[in-house]
Amino acid sequence: IVVGPHMDNFQAEFELLANAGAIEQVRDVSVLDKVLRRLWQDESARQRMSEAARAVIAEQSGVLAAYEQRLNELLDLDGVAV
Repeated sequence: IVVGPHMDNFQAEFELLANAGAIEQVRDVSVLDKVLRRLWQDESARQRMSEAARAVIAEQSGVLAAYEQRLNELLDLDGVAV
C-alpha cells in the first residue's frame, strides 16, 4: 500500500499498517515514482508488504462486530431490526 502525505483522517489505520511494514508514505510525486519503480522491481518487498497487510486485516477482523455490539448496547437495539 502506497499513500500520500495526508493521512490525518485515517491515523489509527495508517499506524497499524505502518508498524507492520505494510504501507509506504510518500511526500510528493517524485518520491512516488521512486517507490513505485522500486516495488515494481522488488518482488520480495511487494510480498512482505502484502503479507503484512493481510496480517493486519486478519487481526482487525472482529472490530466491526465489536463496534456493532457496543452500539447496540448503548442504543438498546438488541432484537430491533435496523
